[in-house]
Amino acid sequence: MLSRIASISSEPFGHLVDDEEKPEEQNVAEACEKDGIIATYEEHEDSVYAVQWSSADPWMFASLSYDGRLVLNRVPRAEKYRVLL
Repeated sequence: MLSRIASISSEPFGHLVDDEEKPEEQNVAEACEKDGIIATYEEHEDSVYAVQWSSADPWMFASLSYDGRLVLNRVPRAEKYRVLL
């Protein structure tokens, strides 16, 4: 399960910009940002005990389960563009 948890971010979006500099629509959009599940992955047959983000590609991560299966996944394209744009 890949989740978005903006409420515990170490660097919240827009924290370096003064509120006076932001357009009103942006203030409303930020207030609506909610934590939630982005995607669920079901490639493992057993419990996952390790997950690691890629050092080469910030949109890729690996997971390892007790059955010995190593699975590589990417953040969904829609979420990637939501973050970037």
